[in-house]
Parts: sequence; C-alpha cells; structure tokens
Amino acid sequence: MAELLSPVILEQVLNKIGICRIPSQDLAQLSVLYKAWCRNVPFDNIENVLILASHGTANLTVPHPNDFFAHWLERGTGGLCVETARAWHSLLHTLSFDARFVIATIDEQFPPNHLTVVVRLGSVDYVVDTVNLCERPLVLTNHTIAYDDPLVHAVMVQPEGRSWRLRYRTPVERIEQSCLLLKDAPSEPFRADFVRIQKTDIFQRFNQCNYSRRNTDDGITVVIGGHVIRTDFNGKSVIDSEPDLRQVLATELGYAPCITTKLPFYAGCD
Repeated sequence: MAELLSPVILEQVLNKIGICRIPSQDLAQLSVLYKAWCRNVPFDNIENVLILASHGTANLTVPHPNDFFAHWLERGTGGLCVETARAWHSLLHTLSFDARFVIATIDEQFPPNHLTVVVRLGSVDYVVDTVNLCERPLVLTNHTIAYDDPLVHAVMVQPEGRSWRLRYRTPVERIEQSCLLLKDAPSEPFRADFVRIQKTDIFQRFNQCNYSRRNTDDGITVVIGGHVIRTDFNGKSVIDSEPDLRQVLATELGYAPCITTKLPFYAGCD
C-alpha cells in the first residue's frame, strides 16, 4: 500500500511549492507539480554528509515521507534518489496520481543503482525522475523522443528491448549520462538497496563532500565541494571557484542556517 502524507504536511508542502490545489490527475497538472518539485526540492547528499561525519554508515536511513518533508520544510534539505523518489511517490499518491516505483541503473555501474517514479495517465506512462530533474514528464512510447527545449534540460527517451533508456547531460561536467529502466519495484525497495549502494566505493567517495543541485529560474545551480557551477538555459556553465558557499547555499539553494553553519566543506571533492 502506498504511503500517504498527513493532511498537515501536504498543505505545508503545497504552500511552499506555490500550488493551491491539484484539481485533476491529468498531464497538465502532473507537469505543473513536477516542475514545482524540480524548482524547489534539491537533489543533495547534505543529510548524509552530516550523518556520516558523526555517526558513520550504520545511521544512514531512508526517512518516511512525512519526515523527509518535515526536514525539507524546516531545513531545506532534499536527498538522493531513494529518499527523494520515496517522498515524491508519496506526494503523488496523496494527490491521487497512479504512481509506481521503477528500479533502474545509471551508466551500468553497480546495477541496480537508481530508483525512479513512473506515473500512469489513462493507458500512458510518464517518467518523473527526481535526479535528472528535467522539469517535464517524459512519455514512454515505442519510438524515440528528444526533448531539447531548453537545452539545459535536454533528454532523449529511447525504447530498448522491452524497456526504455533516458539520455541526458550531467549538470556539472555536462557529459552524457544514461539511465536504463529495469523493472517495477516493490512498494518499499528502500533499506537494503539504499545501504548497499551507499557502501559502494563510488558513493563513499561521493559522500566525502557536499553535493547540492537545484533548478532555478535561470537554469541549474550546483554546489560541489568548494565550487559553485551555474548552468544557463542554453547549457553554458560558469564555475565559481571562490564563492561564499554558505551564502550560496542559503540564498540560491534555500538551506536554513542550522544546515549552512554545520556543514563541513571538504577540499577533497574539488
């Protein structure tokens, strides 16, 4: 059974992302809701970095959606794919969308290594991913579709066998990355896979420094280690190597002082 948000949390979440109500479960409303998610909920490892700095991997958990949103409302923090997909899936179900989890793999490293969300509208499926944050639902059909406006959020969706592959560019190096959808997931594919992935070498290195990505009215802002990378809608990136990181985290990414004052910045990620 899908996890539902409490009425209080739901009201606070919709208020914060600027949506009064969702009058219907159609593509137009899903598009509005997904764009609001992309512009307001960061993809980050901030909570993980703080936990690992003091407690280690044993204390890494996947919060219940109510707790995830309570943290986001109070502190501005998001999460990685499993945490954000679980919360996003819960928000969609609470608003009566027919959403399901899909297990996927990104760049075929440590498969499966990704959790995403697919919404069915009528008889048509749409991917609404919390990592590539492309700001529009991606339809799954039997032919290739390229979304390239704006370039910063360009995605190609290709049928592959009995599934689909998404191709897009990463927000930092702007190199191509692919995500292969594998299979529908159980209702709670969280704890075991989450801990397994977090303990792999690549994620141990990733979690040695802060990473935050959020879409903005101007494109994408990413903070990684000691750098800020801003990418405009044409896909052009500018790197700021000497930023006021806490100021950027507060004003551009929306983190509360209780996060920005505690967050360590590791030069090892630079």
